[in-house]
Amino acid sequence: MEDINYDLYKNKALSYLKDIDWKIWKDRKGGEYSDVLITLDIEVSTGYIINGAVCQYQSSWTVDYINSLEKISLCYIWMSTVDAQIIYGRTLESYLNFLCDMESICPVSKFIFVHNLSYEFQFLRNILDIRDMFARKIRKPMYFRHKSYEFRCSYLLTRLSLETWAREKSLPVKKLVGNLDYNILRTPLTDMTANELDYCFNDVLVMHYGLQEYIERYGHIKDIPLTQTGTVRREFNRIMKDESAYRKRLDKMQFTSFEEYQDAVDVFGGGLTRSNIIHTGHIVEKVRSRDRTSAYPWEIISKTFPMCKFAEVPPSYIDKYYGKPEQYSYIIEVELFDIYSVFFNTYLSAYKCMEIKKPVYDNGRLISADYVRITCTNVDYEDILKSYHIERQNILSLRYSLNGYLNDKLCLYIIELFESKTVLRGLEDKQQLYMKKKEELNGIYGMMVTKTIVDDIGYSGNDWTKDKLDRKLFESKIEDIKKHWYKNNTAFYHGVYIPAYARHSLWATVYELDDDIVYMDTDSNKHINGEEHQAYFERLNAEVEKKQEEVADRLGIRVDRLRPIQPNGKICSIGTWDDEGEYSRFKTLGVKRYAYEDSKGLHITVSGVPKTAANLLPSLEDFTRDFVFDFSLYDDMTDIPDNQKKKKMIFCYLDEQPEVVWNNGRYDEYKSTYQYGIASYATTYSMTLKGDYYSLIKKAYEQYSMGNPHNISDIYKAERSEKNEEEKKGTL
Repeated sequence: MEDINYDLYKNKALSYLKDIDWKIWKDRKGGEYSDVLITLDIEVSTGYIINGAVCQYQSSWTVDYINSLEKISLCYIWMSTVDAQIIYGRTLESYLNFLCDMESICPVSKFIFVHNLSYEFQFLRNILDIRDMFARKIRKPMYFRHKSYEFRCSYLLTRLSLETWAREKSLPVKKLVGNLDYNILRTPLTDMTANELDYCFNDVLVMHYGLQEYIERYGHIKDIPLTQTGTVRREFNRIMKDESAYRKRLDKMQFTSFEEYQDAVDVFGGGLTRSNIIHTGHIVEKVRSRDRTSAYPWEIISKTFPMCKFAEVPPSYIDKYYGKPEQYSYIIEVELFDIYSVFFNTYLSAYKCMEIKKPVYDNGRLISADYVRITCTNVDYEDILKSYHIERQNILSLRYSLNGYLNDKLCLYIIELFESKTVLRGLEDKQQLYMKKKEELNGIYGMMVTKTIVDDIGYSGNDWTKDKLDRKLFESKIEDIKKHWYKNNTAFYHGVYIPAYARHSLWATVYELDDDIVYMDTDSNKHINGEEHQAYFERLNAEVEKKQEEVADRLGIRVDRLRPIQPNGKICSIGTWDDEGEYSRFKTLGVKRYAYEDSKGLHITVSGVPKTAANLLPSLEDFTRDFVFDFSLYDDMTDIPDNQKKKKMIFCYLDEQPEVVWNNGRYDEYKSTYQYGIASYATTYSMTLKGDYYSLIKKAYEQYSMGNPHNISDIYKAERSEKNEEEKKGTL
């Protein structure tokens, strides 16, 4: 179909809306809904106010100068698909008129999908009557209503960018890149080229075609879950519908006090990520990478978990539960006195400790301390005892639970997803099904760690409100959960133990490799001397394979379902350490900051920086604490494709925009009166390191190169000893 400019051809748009089949249906409560898919996207200009005038970004501006300027934004085009027809306009007011016209034609409830609703919402606040907002965080709406419309976020449903969504789902359209220069100041009166309009239209077309899968899966748009985790939960509810006894067992594990819930949240931890200090900041050659295949799903199906409510027992009972993880789980609050790490890799995160005295840090992890108080799982407790010399400890409280395997249907569901994902991988005609299975498998863990008891976020009178979770709010929420016990398929403590087990499996490699480890992250171990450690990883894999046989026997399935074969003939064995090959050269500057070279070139992984920014890094030698990713350099790089010129962006929420004239004196001059908006602009990213951490890195490398230290604590002691001697001599 041809696109329709609503501003110029309103009658044509209305004629189309009147002629389409709105697919109206009624639910059991008599509510009327339309199954016509509607999408929305907008494009925005960001301006900078200088001497009262709105100015366009200049490549000569520094980041500090940009930060000093008052910013303003303006929506200059909106695009919508209504049952595949593109309708667009140039002002927010015309979009409001469009909604009113559509409502007069179809007054029943309708659903509008927006990719990244939190962005568009800030602009829609200027024109819509917002009600029934639901959000888990301020400025992050999951849905809201305006008259007969419910606006939903398609990004929360897919967790994919539009570009990735189109590519991985093999949609008939793709997101266009490079057709729209975001630095140009456009207004609703600015002429737009055919290429620019195509860029805008393809965004909503990607949503339209991408959402068809969900409509086919769930039948009615109303029934599509709000989030990716929700899609998994919906499927899991179907699988578990006859498991009422299991659900009732989980209901007995519900929290009974606010303090108990807070304790569980405090104990929860994510993946373990470490940069080994003796290798940080230096180029390391021949680094072998080992990744555990589907680490979290493997822990879920192979480990035992707490299956009854934790009960308080005397601290002296620790001997009964210690070293028996298959039989018992326990939560322990303990004081540790005069501790120091016995490895180069340090385990304890400072932010997880409740109290610390005289700590020495390795990039946020404890090298040593005079005193530490921490509450943790038995899994973490065992690794703490192995990883630190502890002069004395005092157990303050101890709670335990009896363990058991998770429900067989849950485990079989995970195995089915893993098996399907593996055998479908790389098959072009099965790409959508592969992605569905992959999303569901990844979403299982998300479902199990979702916190349903959280702060209440509200929106009223154009203001966000936040009722912080307290005892009263907790009691009202937990009461509602208990009323709907039949919806409980998992317990929060199960989600606590999954990453704890994964951390334990990863940290076990430290006991064997320690100073050869260069970098670790959740399910990945990057190390030197790969050939020497080959036999070790083979032993680990043999242990996993033996456990696979036990799991298969327990569930009554063939063990080869845990070792499916990819279309390329490669066996994909769940839980094993897969050899991902060798980097010729590797360099890390800390957690989530590394670069490496392989046969395909230079690559980076830096938190908050697009991987394509490797184009800005001249060489691995330049990856230092002084390097700055300056995205303005892209302007002069004509040899790099536009889709590789992704930038690190800052999004600045504006709640009190002034009335200003855009493009004053030009043909597209426009007076803006919008109060709300978002200014977005590219920023630099500096690879800085804190002085004390940088000093410790240098000292670690020097000491280790001389062959002196046995662990990170020895390095720090040597550094302190040198400083003490200098202080005695009066040189400091």
